[in-house]
Amino acid sequence: MKILILAVVMVAVFLGGASADEIKLVKPGNNGLVPGLVASFRDDVRSVSEVVMLPELGLAVEETPHPAIKPTFTVSYDGFIQVAQAGRYQFETKGTLAIGGEVVTGERKLDAGQHALRLTYQRPAGEVRFGLSWQSDQFVKEPVPPTTLWHTAGAAPSAPTAYGKDSLPSPPAR
Repeated sequence: MKILILAVVMVAVFLGGASADEIKLVKPGNNGLVPGLVASFRDDVRSVSEVVMLPELGLAVEETPHPAIKPTFTVSYDGFIQVAQAGRYQFETKGTLAIGGEVVTGERKLDAGQHALRLTYQRPAGEVRFGLSWQSDQFVKEPVPPTTLWHTAGAAPSAPTAYGKDSLPSPPAR
């Protein structure tokens, strides 16, 4: 594992021109974080939560992301984004993106490290293609890589769960 992390730092330094001191990486289990984002899908009756590696959807007309969810739904992706190098980042999405609790429109300066992330999206009628892209002075526009997306361990069920009416189980008591 240490060799892999060292190799990632070396590649980042080579490609981005940053010094090893400027690069910050999250290791699995670091700060109680694990890979992926918590995706919470909600319709007018039920909600389903699961961990996903990327905040993206590709759905045909009337297709749903989960059998328990109706075709008209809202989804929120929650977790953290890991930024390896400080700089100005431009994000693109059809949803509403908040980083550090502030809605992002266009460009945003980010320090190296972890930043709270929430991405919400209301599914319109028809076919859907949805995702999250970014770019900076260090790289061209690309989908946000799954290696940069994390959530707090225990923040989501270990398997997809559905809650709501119509004989589905009630949420666990807290």
